[in-house]
Amino acid sequence: MLYEFVMGLKSEYYGNLRTTILSQEPLPSLDRAFQLVVQEERVRLAKETTIEKPIEAVGFTVNANKEEFRDVRIDLIDHS
Repeated sequence: MLYEFVMGLKSEYYGNLRTTILSQEPLPSLDRAFQLVVQEERVRLAKETTIEKPIEAVGFTVNANKEEFRDVRIDLIDHS
């Protein structure tokens, strides 16, 4: 069952994980292999979500003479 499970994984996303699982001695249980796939999927989705959302740094400056606050936003991702 383990072999069929890991060979059914999409190579594009799970090729390295497949190799890691099949190279373990002794082979992990099917449950453990499934847990590793779920963990890998969460990491992959988190990376995709982070890449899609632009990151902004927010800072505030103070003009000491006029005591005015100005909101400064800096885009940290080059969109060109």
